This record gives sequence, C-alpha cells and structure tokens, in this order.
Amino acid sequence: MLRAQDLVDGSQGTVYMTRDGKRTALINVKNVRAAAALNKSEKRVLGRRQAINRINGYSGTGSMTLYYMNSAFRRMLLEFKKTGRYPYFDLQVTNDDEGSSVGRQTVVLLNCLPDEITLSALDIEAEDLEEEIAFTFEDFDAPELFADIPEMG
Repeated sequence: MLRAQDLVDGSQGTVYMTRDGKRTALINVKNVRAAAALNKSEKRVLGRRQAINRINGYSGTGSMTLYYMNSAFRRMLLEFKKTGRYPYFDLQVTNDDEGSSVGRQTVVLLNCLPDEITLSALDIEAEDLEEEIAFTFEDFDAPELFADIPEMG
C-alpha cells in the first residue's frame, strides 16, 4: 500500500554538471528529466501468429529548464566555435527527500550533448527568464537507487 511518506518531493535534490574534470552545481535548474528509449526489433516465430520483440539497445534523451542566469552552455558553444571541439558533459541528478521512506536516488547521465543552445533572451512578459535545453546522452550510471517500499501486512 502506498503511503504519503513513500512519495518523493520533486523539489528536493541536486544537479551537478561535470565537464573537463570540473564539477559545478547547477543551482539554476528548475526541472530535469531523462529517459532511455528502448530500441526493439520485431521477430517472427514459427508456429506463432504474434510477433515477439527483442531489445537490442537504447538511446538516451533528456531535457531541463534552467533559470536564465548561467552562461555555461554559451561558453561551451563559444569553445566549439573557436576550437571545433564541443565539450561533452555529465549530469548527476540526485533525488534527496529526507522525508521519504524510499531514500535517495542518484543517476549520472554520461557524455551529454545539447540539441540547441539559447544565445540570448528577453521577454517583457516574463518575471523570470528561463531556457530549455534538450540533450542526448550516451550512457548512464545509477550509484544510488530508491529502496523498495516495504509491503504492509
């Protein structure tokens, strides 16, 4: 049975970006989400009308919304413009709601590349400026996973 104390408060956690060995807290992150899309191939089996599916890989995508106050991604694009080398980065996302019974979870997204970078922004209707960054990642690790919810008897 799901209990209120099992739920995870989405505002409790941290996001760190690591590039060229330097780890930086992204304190301006409003939200972040990453997913692995499973690549499947359909297989026909003799004597069976229903096809079966086999997973043969995955591709990683993500997105994050940032308050527009950090020029890290514009610096990376300038570096690419000058050197032809775009610096891949890693994102470490930790859910850390001390009030939740399931504990912490940390997922590290490896070799991330943004799809698009906002160069400048103004908006007379906006109280706070934001930027959206969609990205891909090549691999991931999960050094900490949520604990299983104990069954109530």
